[in-house]
Amino acid sequence: MCIRDRYISIDNRYMNFSRTYVILSEVALIAALPGVLLLQLFCVLAAWETGEEFPEVRHLVVPYALAAVAALICVQILIVALMMLVRAVSKGDFFTAKTMKWINLARLMVAIGPGIVAITGGHMSIFAPATRPEPPLLFLGGIVLGVGLFSLVSLAKSIFQAALDDAAELAEVI
Repeated sequence: MCIRDRYISIDNRYMNFSRTYVILSEVALIAALPGVLLLQLFCVLAAWETGEEFPEVRHLVVPYALAAVAALICVQILIVALMMLVRAVSKGDFFTAKTMKWINLARLMVAIGPGIVAITGGHMSIFAPATRPEPPLLFLGGIVLGVGLFSLVSLAKSIFQAALDDAAELAEVI
């Protein structure tokens, strides 16, 4: 057995792990979609019940419910983008320009979704003050989550772009 055969053996073990990861990732992402849909319904119902219980904030029910639904739509779009990235890995087509489009879409969704949460929490803290801690936590949580996820996806994008550039340079040499 030569060194090359050993490399192939190691590579095959990696590919088995990769297939397992792909299957588990796809199952988790597909299972998350109905949960997000139910969460959208729950947010609308919770907003309506809050408006019924507290008539002084009834005028904010529709805007806050729409904000919650919009943020969760961003989560759904992010799940679809992640599914497409996982499928690209499973097909061996990960290092392509098409993948960069999905990464850019994920980056956009992790900026918009938490941004909506932060804006809503900030608005609630200023214009609908309450003694409850949720509005400031929404505001701060949205900012921290948005900045953290955006930074993480931006880092992944720059690493991916460097890998694409290296692959193109290597293709020119070969």
